[in-house]
Amino acid sequence: MKTHLIQISSNPQDPKEIKSYNDLQKLDVNYIRHINPNFIDRPPNGVLNGEDNIIKMTKKYNEWGLTPPHYGCFQSHTQAIASAMCKTSPTIICENDVHIPDINLMGKKIKLGGEYMVKHKYKILRFETPTYNNEQNRGCYKQLTEDLWESDRMIGAYCYMVNPNFKNWWLDTILNKGWHAWDIFLNSIFKSEHIPMLSFKEYLTDYFRGGSILDPEGEK
Repeated sequence: MKTHLIQISSNPQDPKEIKSYNDLQKLDVNYIRHINPNFIDRPPNGVLNGEDNIIKMTKKYNEWGLTPPHYGCFQSHTQAIASAMCKTSPTIICENDVHIPDINLMGKKIKLGGEYMVKHKYKILRFETPTYNNEQNRGCYKQLTEDLWESDRMIGAYCYMVNPNFKNWWLDTILNKGWHAWDIFLNSIFKSEHIPMLSFKEYLTDYFRGGSILDPEGEK
């Protein structure tokens, strides 16, 4: 049975999205695209850990705070996960600018990781690659196989796989545990509940550079 892949999209005509779409079409997966309208209202209260005071309508680049695009990103990921929970096999969820440098290698890791995740009952498998020099270990602390590790955090949430065998846990998490920037949200939930993430250390994914809805003046 093929793995499913849901790509979160905001503008299919954006050059980064076109390049990302072309990459993902080369993978042997059931591709699904979710096109989400931009969220422009004031985000609701209920921020994880009671941090409602950091909600703001706009912010400068590198300034701390949660804005409408952050909540829109949270909604997009949670809607994708809700859809993934209707499947009977694992689903990859990736953002609109994900880049796959080596399609053949990624295909092998998807199969290997998905089978291990289901057999050994992990809730999430990370494919993202860090861009920070101090994160070369990717949070990996326990080696499981030649390829796979347990890790204690995610470094960006632009490509990961979820296990539908934990439908109740995932739905409870996205519906009842507040919200935050998506990677911070996942890290907090997994850490507070003492749940390990499943990870690869290899350079499997990247993202196409340029501004984003979250940070229009971001990395070029």
